[in-house]
Amino acid sequence: MADTGVLAGTPNRQGDDMLRYIILGLLRGGAACHGYALVKAYRERSGVSVSPGNFYRELQRLVGEALVRTATNPLRADPRRAPYTITEQGMARFDEWLTEATGRVNRQCDDDLSSRALFIGLTGDGTVRAALDAWQGELWFQEKILERARRAAVEVAGDDPECFSPLPFLIARRMKCLAVDLEFIDELRAAYEDWATGSSGIGDGRETAAGR
Repeated sequence: MADTGVLAGTPNRQGDDMLRYIILGLLRGGAACHGYALVKAYRERSGVSVSPGNFYRELQRLVGEALVRTATNPLRADPRRAPYTITEQGMARFDEWLTEATGRVNRQCDDDLSSRALFIGLTGDGTVRAALDAWQGELWFQEKILERARRAAVEVAGDDPECFSPLPFLIARRMKCLAVDLEFIDELRAAYEDWATGSSGIGDGRETAAGR
């Protein structure tokens, strides 16, 4: 299989609450799967690598809530790998989650980038420009990684025409988000330079004062 550029992280960075629905969704097709198979299936469909321990812990919570149950191991299967299957209650809970509103309308885009951007104009000019350059360079680097991952994912998806893979589209969405952030930095840089040069020529003094 071609390298699909798996990224490290957590599912959508939403923690266990999102992870439970990911597990339920992976089991929704009806086939029983053990924990590691679920981890692998998620990695192949999302392009994101997560800790197997997180999957196993959430599986146990789902079993405790009767949304998932253990199944009988096939003959000669590894007894250390217990297979799991979704219950009727689990299917109903997943279907309800999948069809409800995503909540993005009221979600703010507060992340590391926006938190740092709060302080543009409160530090020296040199620090601001260095920060903008660093953020831009990081995003460019991520963009190149994602582009390679997208090409690989398209190639892998073409190898199995009977199985639909959302991965190329998920990676393309991440690339669009990066493009928006790059545009944001360009606009922020232009606005800052206009402000700095238009502040009665005190940019050098502001730099000297902030650097003390």
